[in-house]
Amino acid sequence: MAYEEQLGVEHDFASVGYWHEKEAAWHDFLPGITRRILVNNSAVTLTYYRLQPGSEVPPHSHAQAQFGICLRGGGVFTAAGREWQLEEGDSYYFPPSVTHGLKVTRGETALIEGFAPMRRDFLKETLRADGP
Repeated sequence: MAYEEQLGVEHDFASVGYWHEKEAAWHDFLPGITRRILVNNSAVTLTYYRLQPGSEVPPHSHAQAQFGICLRGGGVFTAAGREWQLEEGDSYYFPPSVTHGLKVTRGETALIEGFAPMRRDFLKETLRADGP
């Protein structure tokens, strides 16, 4: 199956699936930031972000709640008019429609983030499961 034919898939909430790590799953998000959609179904979207030093996610909001964990690196988060340091091992949660942003200040940074309900706008980057 061609790579293009694998994109744009909503994962079945009731079915088992697994996805192998592959470079084709990574997409440019913003300058210095790439992301991989891990799972995208009606309940949740799970993503993996790789952020380069000095990269920035400008303040924005969306209808989904957002939550995550910093696997390495870190930076300065802003949300709801407040600012705090994000460090390796820290987790976070933003309610729906709360404005938030991130400036990477602690080297290469990796985040796992979830969104609930799903991010339909991420479907264009979502690959079919590799199995079963």
